Amino acid sequence: MIFTSKFLQQRHKIIKPAELKTVLDLVDIVGTEDQKTVVFNFLVDVKQVEAVVVVDTQTKAKNLTTFAQNVPKGLGYCITMDWYKFIPPTHNGSYRSYYVQKKNGVGLLNTSMRTKLEEKKEEVRQSKNTLTNLESEKAKLQSVKNGLDEHSRKVRMEIDVVRKELLEVGVKVRKEKSCLEDQGEPDNIERQIEDKTNEVKQMEMNAGEKNVELKNLKSDIEDAKKELEF
Repeated sequence: MIFTSKFLQQRHKIIKPAELKTVLDLVDIVGTEDQKTVVFNFLVDVKQVEAVVVVDTQTKAKNLTTFAQNVPKGLGYCITMDWYKFIPPTHNGSYRSYYVQKKNGVGLLNTSMRTKLEEKKEEVRQSKNTLTNLESEKAKLQSVKNGLDEHSRKVRMEIDVVRKELLEVGVKVRKEKSCLEDQGEPDNIERQIEDKTNEVKQMEMNAGEKNVELKNLKSDIEDAKKELEF
């Protein structure tokens, strides 16, 4: 819980240790200017962040806090990056240091970001899984399209063969008709013409079926292409 004064609209005046990094320097306060002022004053009132100096090593912390004459003005205590706290001597107590038990969270002010970080990791993991599934589905559709294209090619080749056969049958029919007419056998001519005509019709029916099959394949290919584009 944060306790604030609704009448206080300006930041506290503070004294920071010269040329030293404090927790206040590490805090990024966001919000409107009024909100920033409220948060700033709370951190100063309750946490004294302007007086908490952050140093890299314990040696530097000892140098700043062991003797009262060496303590910079405005320094409340030091914290090292390996989580040791060094408190300088005062009128009420002597110099001391101890290990700081870290709480769950991130940063010297215990600003927890772990939950948000885990949520982002989970979002990334789900996005990667979705992308993998889409790539797999795309590969399957591409395989289906390739199969349909190959089948369509074979059907077109079969239709070309049938058309060629129809042309050859037509040529044979005309030759047979000519020969029979020369032989003067009209009955035999009509019968053979009828047989050849039936044969041609059957081949035309086969060719028609192939055309229908080709159209269906083309429709399937178009559907597959639309799915790939989607």
